[in-house]
Amino acid sequence: MSTASQSTFQHSTAMRPKGQKTKSTYFWLTEDDVTEFSDKLRDALPSLSWRCSHPSPDHLVVHHFDSVSDALRCGASPFVSQAFVEFEFSVLQFLFFQPKTLSHVIDNYAPGYRYPPTINMVECGRMAIRWNTQDGDELAQAELATQLKLIWKVFQQTTLPAKVQATAGYAVSGFRIGKHMLEKVKTESLYLKANGPFCVLSES
Repeated sequence: MSTASQSTFQHSTAMRPKGQKTKSTYFWLTEDDVTEFSDKLRDALPSLSWRCSHPSPDHLVVHHFDSVSDALRCGASPFVSQAFVEFEFSVLQFLFFQPKTLSHVIDNYAPGYRYPPTINMVECGRMAIRWNTQDGDELAQAELATQLKLIWKVFQQTTLPAKVQATAGYAVSGFRIGKHMLEKVKTESLYLKANGPFCVLSES
């Protein structure tokens, strides 16, 4: 099983309610990569409405936007932000991380790997949704399926398969990477965090 499949959205078959489905993808993107995806998705699905979600002193503030990039910028922290699309009976989450600096890394996944005293790294983001096929009618289910198919199609078109390996040496599959992030990793020796292990670009 790939590291990417170890999702918080996964449960054993025995625990899943009847009709429950999930769809998710993990990725490393820069803001420019997000903007490219956001612009193309807005062209493909102009009616899609994104909302931000960030805390305020009094309550949870929510604003609505016509693009994921605008929603992510609303109230974002320096390192992480998220945006959501509310469908008729489900919610799509888009979780995005910014690079950050770590010092004196202790990595239980690769205890023999020698990290520099200070590294730059970025956590993998996530686009995910869970829904139940018994909710709504056939028309609503078909509409959701069509929208999700198009969202994922645009995401695939604007990203690349990530060819990475854990610092322990084994291949890590199932992730996507943006074109700008790929260049950033190459030029800045950025480490990629993949639901546990740190990763680097594969040599092959």
